[in-house]
Formats: sequence, structure tokens, C-alpha cells
Amino acid sequence: MFRVSTDISNLAHDVCARCRFGVTTMEIELKYRLNDASDAEAIFNDAKIFAITDPGSEKNIKMHAAYFDTEDASLSSKGMVFRVREEGDKLMATLKWDGVSIDGFHAREEINVPLSDIGHFDNPNICVFSGSDIYEKLESVVRGKELVLMMEMSFVRRAVRLDTGTGIFELSVDDGNISCGGKTKQINELEIELFSGSNDELKELGEYISNKFKISPENHSKFKQGLDLVDKNRV
Repeated sequence: MFRVSTDISNLAHDVCARCRFGVTTMEIELKYRLNDASDAEAIFNDAKIFAITDPGSEKNIKMHAAYFDTEDASLSSKGMVFRVREEGDKLMATLKWDGVSIDGFHAREEINVPLSDIGHFDNPNICVFSGSDIYEKLESVVRGKELVLMMEMSFVRRAVRLDTGTGIFELSVDDGNISCGGKTKQINELEIELFSGSNDELKELGEYISNKFKISPENHSKFKQGLDLVDKNRV
């Protein structure tokens, strides 16, 4: 099931490439809004989903993220997102850019760099991306201006690895909140990220889940949702 043609011209990034920190990759995923917390349990326990779940792959990870920009929003105005995030016992800096989202389908370029110092939450610096292909453009956008905290997110991610035989995916549910200036917004969303395989198979998997469980596509990333809180604080 969920098997479609995987012609090499239609293959997305290889799963191994996603593990090479500091290398630019294309993040491709589907996002959906859950109607209720009980939806997550039902989806993870669905017979067809369970049949393609890698045994022992389930994990629950506490995440805390901080998003930074210049005071005049130089990064977000150019479609760039700078994040520092604790992911369980890991600390990661991420830069995302050139994103598109249509009917819950999200694709964007990104680079991830592992960090060792929790001080990056208090003193963010774009220099962590030096040596990358995007760094020169990043410097030209920031132009030496101070980075300030825009928003924070705290949530628990429940995730499993799916293997259809022709594609590898991560199915995850994030439960938590976005906060900015005393305002908060709940996070309760499902993501299906493509690690290896085709976009068509990803969409087929998403259609199966969304149709069966009546969940709606989410066209706004967590960051975009957080921008709504930022804008409210500016009023």
C-alpha cells in the first residue's frame, strides 16, 4: 500500500543527506490541524499506519525553540527564519528560506547546525552558519544588526518512522504552545515529513490520513502562526 512510481527524477532528498548537519537540504512535509487531542492516538493506532511503522521507532521529545530577527524584521521580510531549538538533549540552530506552502504541502530549503552552548538562546549569532552557501546572503540581509527574540515555542513531539518499502517518512504530532509578549497560541498539529521517496507517495499518505480522520491542511508554519502574535503585540 501507498506504493507509487519512484522514478529517480522524482525522488526527494536522500535520508542520509538529512543527517549531515551543516549541509543545505530541502525540507518537504505535509501539515494538518488536528481537531482534538484524541485524533493523534487514533492515527498512530490506525491499522494501515501501524503496519508501516518501524518497530521501536516511536519517540517523545520535549522541544523548546526561540526565533530571532532584527528589530526591523530584516530576515522575515526576506522569507528567512532563524531558530535555536532544544530537541531533547540536543541543541540545534536552523535557518530556513525560500519556502512555499499549498494545501498543507510545505517545501523549503534549510540548514541545521549542532550547537554545544545553551548561551545561544541569549546571544544568537548568524556566524553559526558561516561556511554555508547561504551565509553571504544572510550577512547581506542582517547587515550587522542586533538579533532580538521574536517568539518562543514549547511542545512535545510524538513521532514514528514509516517505511512503505518505496518511501521513508516521519509521522509526528506536536502538542504545546507558541508565546510572544504574554500572548499564547496552542499548537496541535500533525506533520508527515518526507525523508526518502516521492512527493506523490507523500501526498497519497497524507490524503489517506486526512480523509479518514477528517483533518484539515495547515498552510501556515508554526513561525507564520507566531507572526500573528508578534503583529498583535505591535498594535
